[in-house]
Amino acid sequence: MTTSRTIGTLARAAAIAAAVTISAAPASAQERMSIAGGSTGGVFFPLATGMAELLSNTLDGYAFSASATGGSGENVRLLGTDAAQFGLIMADAAYNGHGGHGAFEAEGGYEDVVGVMMTYQQVMHVVVPADSDIETMADLAGHRVSPGPAGSGTALMAAAILDAYGLTGALTLDPLSHSQQMTALGDGQLDAAFLLLPAGASAVTSHAAAHDIRFLPMDEEDALATLSEAYPFYFATNIPATSYAGQDADVPTVGVAVVLAASAQVPDDLVYAVTKQFNEHPEDLVPYHSIAKQIGSQTAMDGMPIPLHQGAQRYYEEIEHPGLSK
Repeated sequence: MTTSRTIGTLARAAAIAAAVTISAAPASAQERMSIAGGSTGGVFFPLATGMAELLSNTLDGYAFSASATGGSGENVRLLGTDAAQFGLIMADAAYNGHGGHGAFEAEGGYEDVVGVMMTYQQVMHVVVPADSDIETMADLAGHRVSPGPAGSGTALMAAAILDAYGLTGALTLDPLSHSQQMTALGDGQLDAAFLLLPAGASAVTSHAAAHDIRFLPMDEEDALATLSEAYPFYFATNIPATSYAGQDADVPTVGVAVVLAASAQVPDDLVYAVTKQFNEHPEDLVPYHSIAKQIGSQTAMDGMPIPLHQGAQRYYEEIEHPGLSK
């Protein structure tokens, strides 16, 4: 009798343990995917965060996360080595990184960096204190200037601009994140800073609300011609008047578009689903950053600087996107 009760108790205990083990197991394993963003003071990181949250909530079987990075240059290397699966990259950095040009020449290129869609445009801000004696790009010579975060698309573009203006080696460069740049400018530890952001960006807006600033114009024809010839993805544009406190007129500058790219190692079906999501529902990203208002299927192929991922290619073929014929 004691033996049968003991056996029954053990059986019930075993059943409970089995039930606990089964209930503790996840209903389905989720594959982790990383979206490479940028510095926390810029646009890449909040936009990548929004993409990650939306995709995690929309696509079954995947858990997406955004990572803070040094920006475009680092993102090329992350995707090229499959250390990240998706990422935001400026068009020039994507082109150079894929083909092994410019700053990526010694590395031989990262052919696994492939395109998903074009997203939005950024413009270069060259910020100086309002009372600075720096009035033109040429005046930067001999001063302490931050080209942006080390390895970022901002720093790559700043180097190209400085070279076009004949300023390479003529000033002291201090690589800083965007938030560090604004602090250093406010403290008088920096004379000028390059920030590649959409017009009206919060990093600059916040600084302009507390400090009087100016933006250096980029309107020297010879320098712009040199820049355009060497970097066809750069285009002349403006920081529109009233984008910031105290800015009463348009400021001529240079812009570049941003690519949502992927590693070629990511499965085609997943990239197809990601491409479909952001071509058809880009408005879902607006709560994360207003710049997402620029994102849409109509411009998804405009100026794509790298080959498409096969999953993205399939989506655009299915909808007969006119950009495929360009």
